[in-house]
Amino acid sequence: MLGALSITGNDVTAVFDNLKQGLEKPLSGMGTAFSSSLLGLSGSLVIGFLDLQSGQAQNDFYKGLEDWLASQARLSGSGGADAEQPLPAYMQALLEQAADSVSELARIVARSQESQATLTAALRTFADRVTVLTDQMRVQHGLLERLASHQMALQPAMEHLARIQEREEINQMHLRNLDNAVGRLAEDSVTGRERLIKEIRSEIRFLARTIAVLAEDAERQA
Repeated sequence: MLGALSITGNDVTAVFDNLKQGLEKPLSGMGTAFSSSLLGLSGSLVIGFLDLQSGQAQNDFYKGLEDWLASQARLSGSGGADAEQPLPAYMQALLEQAADSVSELARIVARSQESQATLTAALRTFADRVTVLTDQMRVQHGLLERLASHQMALQPAMEHLARIQEREEINQMHLRNLDNAVGRLAEDSVTGRERLIKEIRSEIRFLARTIAVLAEDAERQA
């Protein structure tokens, strides 16, 4: 963007307008990216909160189930005096089914805890990446702000450069005029020199003829 800037004549205002238009797009893109990163961060926080609540609910359910089974065991053990009376078959079947269900539930809870640990690690990684992205965007925003301030500080220098360029154009015009004048003077001097040489030659011829005539007269008189 900076390499495309050029100043011709009094085009400083147009250059700064182009600079402002060029900075608007990066700043708007940074705002969109920053808002999306904040949205992702808020989403990760909500998911983490829901994961924490679901883990607590599972732990409460598992603890309540253990308490209920313990109470059932105490109730069945309280009839020790009547140990000679066997339990009904349906009660034994229910207890065995409950034990199998508890074992299966324990395995499900273990797998769920592993999945929760994996999800928590992924959420932490995502949050770290969002934090890094936010820091990078903050640094880029600071760089763009410094760039804009530097461009504003360069405005007087660019205006001075434009004035120097105008003076250079005027000086070049004067130099062209001077070159043309020197060329005309050289042409005039060459023309005058040739004219002078011709006049000198004609004078020499005239003197030669005069001397020849005088010599002939002297020979005749002799």
